[in-house]
Amino acid sequence: MQSGQERLFNNANFPMLKTIDSFDFSLQKSINEPLIRELLGCEFIEKTENVLFMGNSGTGKTHLATALGFAALSRL
Repeated sequence: MQSGQERLFNNANFPMLKTIDSFDFSLQKSINEPLIRELLGCEFIEKTENVLFMGNSGTGKTHLATALGFAALSRL
């Protein structure tokens, strides 16, 4: 039987499991690392704010969005 958190992760249908620890900020100098790390605190959820990642293909948008989702689910 799955725990509640395992069920949440499975139901999230992340394209792959990516965390912030596996993101290489040195490869994308245009990404504001302090801002991303602040977002990982998930205060935007409590404030009912949206987060939007924009950029060219291959810049890490999916990785960052998945890491943010993983961080949010880990807080439950």
